[in-house]
Amino acid sequence: MRVRQPLRLGVLATATACIALTLAWLDAALHTPTGWAIGDFLTWTDPCDIEQMIAGWGRAKTLAYAYLLLDTFVFMPAYGWLAWRSQHRLQAATQALIVPGFAWVARLVHVAALIALTGLLLFDLLENLGGLARLTRPQGVALFAAWPTAGKQYAMVAVAVTMGLGLMMWAAGAGFTDAHKREQARLRTAVGDVLVRSRYVLVALAMLAALTL
Repeated sequence: MRVRQPLRLGVLATATACIALTLAWLDAALHTPTGWAIGDFLTWTDPCDIEQMIAGWGRAKTLAYAYLLLDTFVFMPAYGWLAWRSQHRLQAATQALIVPGFAWVARLVHVAALIALTGLLLFDLLENLGGLARLTRPQGVALFAAWPTAGKQYAMVAVAVTMGLGLMMWAAGAGFTDAHKREQARLRTAVGDVLVRSRYVLVALAMLAALTL
């Protein structure tokens, strides 16, 4: 019997990036001449403003539905799975090298990252549900205030901080044995050399991304 192999992180990351680019295109298509976009729409509670936005979209209202449904049923599972698997792989790599007395710190950072990721997914879901409620019943959005969007932003910062902290601990060899610390030092030197040699390509890619988005 053939064993099904899990989706590789590289493939998952590429698919997630493609979905994000599709959402960015939909977001650009939903910009109104007044400068408002669907991101603003998701925070509004005044039925008059909501109805004016929907009227301004006209037939493009379908794109708003597509944006919210794609975000909820495709992008959220994709980035959630990617972040979850990346964090577990980082935790496994850290636990394999760390000394026993320092393992609790790594576990604490790991748990904090998973809690932050769960909060991010929850706030993102509530934000999208609020958007769908605004599209279908503009007069009944009193319960869908702007707090899911604010909570999502705080959760994004928490995810970035906790996962970044775990990555820095692994890269720095915090709590590792002396032999593994020397290996991590050689790895940091190699990564630094790659970044220096690729600096012009990275700058060009950054400029392209800034001009595109």
